[in-house]
Amino acid sequence: MTIYTAEKVSKWTIAILADGIKIETAKSMKKALARIAELESEVKPTKKVKIKKITLKPKKKVTKPAKKGSSIKQRVIELMSAGTSNADVIEAIQEEFPKSAFKQSHATWYRARLIKDELLSTEFSARSLRAKLKANQKEG
Repeated sequence: MTIYTAEKVSKWTIAILADGIKIETAKSMKKALARIAELESEVKPTKKVKIKKITLKPKKKVTKPAKKGSSIKQRVIELMSAGTSNADVIEAIQEEFPKSAFKQSHATWYRARLIKDELLSTEFSARSLRAKLKANQKEG
């Protein structure tokens, strides 16, 4: 028997889990609970289906310029998921969006928010990146 649960993922998203595996999202807890009630009332198949968990690995280097129509947010997420430091993110954003007032506090906020929403692993936190930079400086 499948156990359905609702879990708050971020401020705006509720995940619907089936035996601990995310299957759907909802915008409110009320809608998530209503959907769980629907799922529990449906006829369950007798055949078991295996679901593979897929993990995405960050890209090594991002050298692409901003595409026409892309936003600063999209570009920051791309750069940070590639393991770029805040200083490099600020430099890239200022080159690609010259009229932007993007600064250190914005980069820090984006990084913290992405880690909190689990869109970015903690290995890309500012503290981890500083530790890697210090280790590289000691070696070289």
